[in-house]
Amino acid sequence: ALTHGAVAVLAAEGDLRTPRHFVTFLMEQRVNMMLLTPGRMEQLLADDRAGACLQGFREVAMGGDVLTESLLHRVQQRTKANIYNMYGPTEITVVATCKDATRAPFANIGRPLANVRCYILDPHRNPVPIGVPGELYVGGAGLARGYINKPELCRERFVENPFCPGERLYRTGDLTRWYPLGDIEYLGRIDAQVKIRGFRVELGEIE
Repeated sequence: ALTHGAVAVLAAEGDLRTPRHFVTFLMEQRVNMMLLTPGRMEQLLADDRAGACLQGFREVAMGGDVLTESLLHRVQQRTKANIYNMYGPTEITVVATCKDATRAPFANIGRPLANVRCYILDPHRNPVPIGVPGELYVGGAGLARGYINKPELCRERFVENPFCPGERLYRTGDLTRWYPLGDIEYLGRIDAQVKIRGFRVELGEIE
């Protein structure tokens, strides 16, 4: 937004209270580019003015949770905007991969962005063949230094890159596999972590 002369509009909590509040906010502020979770998109589509609202959009990006095929099709039917499915944990500075899903029949999580490296590895940290599930590891320019005052968790999640000495990778805990042409398919978690409205919830901590 800053490098292209756009205006960043921040929604207050009250603007998101109900689908009607959300759509009214977007229309009044004349928003035409948006990044939101699939859950928030479901909320937007619950309002009968959603189609009219989305007609004015140029770009719609969704991330933070799984973009289902049914939700993608509903968004495609309501807007001519470019639609992107974005993936990335906070530890890699939010976005690691992106898929242009504007005309796609379903949405995978796409390919790594510039300066991001993605590896899909087996439990011994060896690369898996195309089509074989494995854990996704990410690294590159946006990788965080670690967690504050959590050395054990840092050692568990931030590991040495076996393919580039001196670099580190973040273990995402996400089960993925490569498509033949280079896109990545998200398959789920390798642990008990769940996402609720884009927020991570560790079931073990609740127990």
